Amino acid sequence: MGIIVAAYIRSPRYTILAIALCALLVSGISYLALLGGWWLPLVPILASFLVISLGLDAFYQYDRFIQTKVKAQQQTLRILEQAKTDLEIQVAQRTSELQQSNVELSQAKEAAEMASRAKGKFLAKMSHELRTPLNAILGFSQMMAQDSSLSTTNHKRNRLINQSGEHLLGLINDILSLAKLESGKQELREGPFQLSTLIETVEGIFRLRAEQKGLAFQVETDPDLFPYLVGDAQKLRQVLINLLSNALKFTHAGHISLRIGSIPKAKGITLRFEIEDTGEGIAPSELHKLFIPFEQTESGEKSKAGTGLGLPISQQFVQLMGGEIKVSSQVGQGTIFTFTAQVTIANTASAPHSQNIADDALPLSQQLNDRVEPEELPPAAISPETIDQALRSMSSNWLDELHHAALRLKGKQVIQLLSELPSEYEAVSQYLIELAENYEYAHITKVTTQLMQE
Repeated sequence: MGIIVAAYIRSPRYTILAIALCALLVSGISYLALLGGWWLPLVPILASFLVISLGLDAFYQYDRFIQTKVKAQQQTLRILEQAKTDLEIQVAQRTSELQQSNVELSQAKEAAEMASRAKGKFLAKMSHELRTPLNAILGFSQMMAQDSSLSTTNHKRNRLINQSGEHLLGLINDILSLAKLESGKQELREGPFQLSTLIETVEGIFRLRAEQKGLAFQVETDPDLFPYLVGDAQKLRQVLINLLSNALKFTHAGHISLRIGSIPKAKGITLRFEIEDTGEGIAPSELHKLFIPFEQTESGEKSKAGTGLGLPISQQFVQLMGGEIKVSSQVGQGTIFTFTAQVTIANTASAPHSQNIADDALPLSQQLNDRVEPEELPPAAISPETIDQALRSMSSNWLDELHHAALRLKGKQVIQLLSELPSEYEAVSQYLIELAENYEYAHITKVTTQLMQE
């Protein structure tokens, strides 16, 4: 009876109460039966009934627990199935979007590569079309500067032509350097060099110019620096020239200081350069413009000099050499530029060949301008004696033709003549051809002039 009531009520609390009431009722009936004298025959039946009732109640409770658990699991499974379906739909949508995005990126990459190639071809064409006549103009202006018959006025005019040509040539070189950096074609050209020679070259360029402006020019070098190192001396020098040119441009009183130190590393050393000036300074709000191409600070715009390319190119060069460049400045007090570069220590065998690397890579006329690296020369891996020997192996008429072709900037004729060098001097031929392709005819004429004068 308790089980029946419990099944109808469907509540554990009332189930126990119903069984208790039924047990009490059975006890009362049993007591009355005992008084009537027929209790003993009914005891086994009542006991069995009671035990069966308790067992059925326990089974019923367990069955309800199992059913509840099964329903919860079924509900969980339904939720998981729905979540799985939703996730599959989202994954399919996302995969489709990614595929579409990849197609668009591939198309954009193709378009960018085509634009980059077109830009490279345009810059190469522009380089040839502009630099060739500019080199001719500069060459003739330099020849005219040596003409003593020119009047003072004409000398001034000729100097203006030369300065304007150098400025335009430097601007073209800056744009080409930036294009090479953006395309990833700019590479390190490492070789042994003497650090003291590099510093003396830079100091010689700027000390006189600083003194002409009434500025003190100070160079402080760590005495523990290794004398011979292996690195890209040309890029190091160009970064120094650019930073010192900027310091000289914006400093009107006080001093300019160049400090050189080093930080030992497990492999090689880290060179540290610091350029400090007491110039106009840069406002904190303009510091972010320094390394953006074609951007200039307020003082840079007022000076009406430069193109805003020097510092971005210098930063790229420094990063290419495994270093970083930093700047701190206060308006009215000055600016400090700091940059580092990774180099290795040169062995003694390569030390004697390191002298020319820092000195001869660029003409002094280009170093004196506020320029960052023009077209790079090939590494000076061939000694001057070998070049002289190769050129002496040719006839005097051939040497005369080469000399005059280089003077007239006739690139095709120069390359054709250099290709006629004997096969044993193929390395010399390739080196001089690279010079011609980089429009460095002055280096070729310098060698041929010396040989023709002997």
